[in-house]
Amino acid sequence: MFRLQDKTGVAATQPTRPAMITSLRAIVETDRRRIKQSSYNKKYRITPTSIQKDVRDMIDGVHAGGGNGAKGRSTRNRAPILPEGFDQPASATEMAKMLKTLERKMFKHAEDLEFELAASVRDQITAFKSTQWGMSGER
Repeated sequence: MFRLQDKTGVAATQPTRPAMITSLRAIVETDRRRIKQSSYNKKYRITPTSIQKDVRDMIDGVHAGGGNGAKGRSTRNRAPILPEGFDQPASATEMAKMLKTLERKMFKHAEDLEFELAASVRDQITAFKSTQWGMSGER
């Protein structure tokens, strides 16, 4: 048995369980670190702030792969890789519509916090652009 005193000063006696003891240790350690960080911040006059990042910034940073396709080989002379569910576009207008549709799909996945799916669609767009126009798709 142990006594646990909450913030209001009320003590409660409960049977000890290993998971409960582990949780309490984690809470104590978190509080210790928080106090240590606060004193450091005060000492050096640091005001903590949250990062401000748009979903678009997070998507752009996910893929840092090579620019010319697999193992550095040029993809210019390869047959176009078509994204899933699309036929070869017959015109530049159809191609632009297809890419716009894929971009909307990618941003919708990102907005829904489905980052793996968004990255997959982004990779499809990049692969198509690289085989169609010899572009890497990177900025």
